[in-house]
This record gives sequence, structure tokens and C-alpha cells, in this order.
Amino acid sequence: MKKVAVVTGAAQGIGFSVVKKLASEGIKVAMADLNQSKITEAAQNLMADGYDVKAFVCDVANPDSLAALMDQTIDYYGQLDILVNNAGIIIPGDFDAIEEADWDNVLSVNLKGVYFGIQKALPYLRKSSCARIINMSSVAGRMGAFESPMSYVASKGGIISLTYGLARKLANTGITVNAVCPGTVESPLFKHAGPGQLDNLLANIPMGRFGTPEDIANGVAFLASESASYITGHCLDINGGMFIH
Repeated sequence: MKKVAVVTGAAQGIGFSVVKKLASEGIKVAMADLNQSKITEAAQNLMADGYDVKAFVCDVANPDSLAALMDQTIDYYGQLDILVNNAGIIIPGDFDAIEEADWDNVLSVNLKGVYFGIQKALPYLRKSSCARIINMSSVAGRMGAFESPMSYVASKGGIISLTYGLARKLANTGITVNAVCPGTVESPLFKHAGPGQLDNLLANIPMGRFGTPEDIANGVAFLASESASYITGHCLDINGGMFIH
């Protein structure tokens, strides 16, 4: 039986590339995003290429919306094997100037969304013989940041700690929990960086190039595969050498 994945933040960038990579390997994908028009268009494009995907609208900052996403996935596909918590946002702002509402928004999407996404998916993942949870963190969560706002840094660091804790808690169930930590990737989040910031970021990448969404999708696909069945509590760094641990 083919596996089924849920990918959040799937309308563009890394999320879209993750969906395409998983679908190219025969995995059925429930692709979710807050933007209804974008997720519908993205799914239609992939279906036109023969991929088995289904678009759903989901606000990851709302636990009820996440619960509905998991229920809808089960209603449509009948099972859930892989959860990719990819949805995330950045709100620019210096440390001494960020507004409380912006802080709360970033943490609600980036960290709360991961926590409750896992919580709502677990009843279904426990029924799978090959369950995988893959959380999208960041090099910013590993080492701080060259340019990212501290709300983003804190949320991505929290994802790493959550990954470690849940990996231990769920290890005896056979469910693996891992994180992917991208460096600077050519994605829609680029729009938040000015020319000077991008120059600074590039100067700190030993491989001399920005990552691509496909670079990250390849890592996610590996962690979702049978080849990674004995890997849990791991942070996969895909950053061109920005952080070496």
C-alpha cells in the first residue's frame, strides 16, 4: 500500500518542492496551506503532471484547523504515514523594536503549529507501520542567526528541542521524529532580506551558493524513507557549511 503524507506550507517554496519530491516517489500527499487560491493552483499543477495530491486549506496556528486537516486527510486517503511540519513565517524586526503581536504571530505559526500538528496527527500515525514526523527548523535554530529576527530564531530553536523530546517519547512506538535545518534557501522568504543582508548571508556560506528548495526536499525525502527507519532525534543540517556540528 502506498504511503500518505501531510505537508503544511505546501503552496510554494520548500513546501511545494517537498510535495513534488515525495509525490515523485509514489507517496500520496495532502498538501495544506492558509492561502486557498495558491494551494489549489499548486495542487492542480502537480495533478496535471500525474501526481497524486490533494489540496487542503489549513491555519496551522489554529489547533482546530489542524485537527480538521488530519481528519480530512483520513477521509480522503484513508491513512497517514508521514507528517512534514513545514509552514513558517518571518516578521522582520530588530530585537528592541519587535511588537508583542508580531512575536506571538511568529511563535504561533512556527512552533505552536508544529506542536499541535503533531498532537492532532498522532492518533493516525500510531496506526502506521512506517510513521515519520519531520519538522522544518533552520540553521538559525542551530546557531543563532546572521540576519534573522530573534522571534524566528526562538521559534526554530524551539522546534529542535521539541524534536528531541518527542523523539525520545515516541521511540518505543516506532514513530521517528527528526528535524531538517536549512541554511539560506532561494525561496519566497528571500523577499524579507535586503541586498546587504543577502550579501552577508552569502559571505557566510562556505560552499558559495544559496540552497535551493530541491536541496531541502531531498533531505526530507530521505528522512521519510525506509532507509531512515533507525534515525530519530536527528537534526539534518542542509546549509552549505554555514553550521558544522
